[in-house]
Amino acid sequence: MKRFNTLALRTATVIGALALAGTALANEEKWQKLDTNGDGMISAQEHDAGATAMFQEADADGDGSITAAEMDSAHAAKGGAHGKSSAEMIQKMDTDGDGAVSAAEHAAGAQEKMTKLDADGDGNISQAEFEAKNDR
Repeated sequence: MKRFNTLALRTATVIGALALAGTALANEEKWQKLDTNGDGMISAQEHDAGATAMFQEADADGDGSITAAEMDSAHAAKGGAHGKSSAEMIQKMDTDGDGAVSAAEHAAGAQEKMTKLDADGDGNISQAEFEAKNDR
């Protein structure tokens, strides 16, 4: 039994390490995609451009709004869940209550996120601020 417990603990440790490595890789890919000029900071303009690109990718039918189903498909195409359910994220950003997120609602949500991520208020997201966001 003790040998089984040791093996189970080692297996769980390896799985946990792999999950953290996968998260770190995904975060690095996000960083590289957003820091388009490679200066080590994500400016408000880079963040806005990234949010716009994300919206356009998720708007599968091109109608100018994103439904939970479209968001689920976009997340699946990128390798999985985002943490909160798509329905929860839609509900948070859907200020007019129509069950979908318009480009304007998405832009407002992106601006709110930029403000939260920019902990020092300098108008840019440093890699440390970005990584702290992913530790929450």
